[in-house]
Amino acid sequence: MLNANDIHDTIRKISGDYIGVRIPKLTEESLELLHEIFQVAKAVKHDGMSKFFWITAEDEKGQDEFFLIKLDMDKAVFVNGHILGDIENGSGRIMVYGRDDSDSEEDGYDLTEILGWVLDGVKDDIEMLRAGTYEDYIKRELPYSCYSGVMKLNRYWKYCPEEKIHMQREFEPQVVDDFLKWHHRNKASVKGYNNMTFGQFCEACMYIYKYMGYDVEGLTPREAYFRYSACTLYGAGGNEKLRQLPEDDAEAFEKWLDTHHRGSHCDEIRFGRIWFWVERNISGRWNFVVADVREDNGENVRLQMVMDMSKAGYHMDAAWYSSLVKSLKGKCMVGLQPKHFPFDNLRAFYEDITVSEYTRYLPEPIPKEMLKEIRWLSPRICELGDDS
Repeated sequence: MLNANDIHDTIRKISGDYIGVRIPKLTEESLELLHEIFQVAKAVKHDGMSKFFWITAEDEKGQDEFFLIKLDMDKAVFVNGHILGDIENGSGRIMVYGRDDSDSEEDGYDLTEILGWVLDGVKDDIEMLRAGTYEDYIKRELPYSCYSGVMKLNRYWKYCPEEKIHMQREFEPQVVDDFLKWHHRNKASVKGYNNMTFGQFCEACMYIYKYMGYDVEGLTPREAYFRYSACTLYGAGGNEKLRQLPEDDAEAFEKWLDTHHRGSHCDEIRFGRIWFWVERNISGRWNFVVADVREDNGENVRLQMVMDMSKAGYHMDAAWYSSLVKSLKGKCMVGLQPKHFPFDNLRAFYEDITVSEYTRYLPEPIPKEMLKEIRWLSPRICELGDDS
């Protein structure tokens, strides 16, 4: 009989460190179990496009550990966010991020034991649903380590002070202090450029290249942009149209922005290192935004760059950095991630909760006073279909 450690070991073997991206080749018997799981689960309503079940396995202490099973779009089975098999693709090999399942047996992975455990757990949940006991059981037995939650970041720091120390290591106090003052002076500004040309954008990029010490000797701003930006790797479609734009035609550039900007990678002005773009502010005027810098001392460089570009006369949208300012002050909401699976962003959306900081884990053990300050998101609780 599988225990909780066996299940975690199987997940690591199949999915590695990725969440739901690697689809293994399965044996025929495993594929038959996949089909049976979905057949049995027809009794349950979809939650959006998926069905969710809580099932258990004993840990090393003989206590029940809960696992979240997701049946996605009637074809794929996930355990704690990691894929176990896909009805459509389970018989083929799929390579993701340079990894494949070529180390599996010739006939594929034999997952009959763990998929049998999933099937039995789904059946048990459906029996409890029919008896009217499932919801009360989950609310009574599901531990805090399985819930997603939110709380103010500065309150999280109270119980996990090492997290604040870790964040502060990324920033120089004087840079942060100067940036907060700059943001306060400029956050309500509605100034900006009435129009934006490709030439203006390339000239602003050139400022950054020189600021960072990149080799731009003898290059025009346009040439420097196409040397260093992600356009050098993504040349088709919208990016190819960008190469053809005149530098002084605002109408053409703004039309390109409206049509091709999103997903074009053109904001990666230093591929994989610097993200910089231009956006309309609330007044409809154009402003520049330094979104990310992944160089040495990157966060300090980014904050200082924003202030220096503003001082040099570039219109920088201070309001865009309001979430960052809240994070620096600890005034934002932080997501608290369950122990073994991702933070439930969709549930947070349903419950109208905005999380403006990357998620963190609950400490172990969880201080009792901390539990009182956390707003817990509702757990996924399935329901029987109308004809069940």
